[in-house]
Amino acid sequence: MIITALPTPPTSLDPSHFAIKADALLGALAQFVTEANALAVAMNLNSTTDTSASSITIGTGAKTFTVTAGKSFQPGMYLVIADTAARSTNSMYGQITSYSGT
Repeated sequence: MIITALPTPPTSLDPSHFAIKADALLGALAQFVTEANALAVAMNLNSTTDTSASSITIGTGAKTFTVTAGKSFQPGMYLVIADTAARSTNSMYGQITSYSGT
């Protein structure tokens, strides 16, 4: 989920464009709040944790796990993957490259 960048804020160093830039910034805040709130909901703990029955060898390189549909995993998000039977010794840390959501 991407939050739309806010417009360039006004500056007192450019008084002739201050009002225009201030209006643009204030006008964009409602969309920013909506997108930020949606992201917060998507990132709640239940949406970003899961279990998988995939049998994956611990190591470097790309790995593919089958997980539950409808989670909020996002490309770029970091995960800790751990064996529930031996979490302290059998774990990996990695970054999501894709998630189909289905």
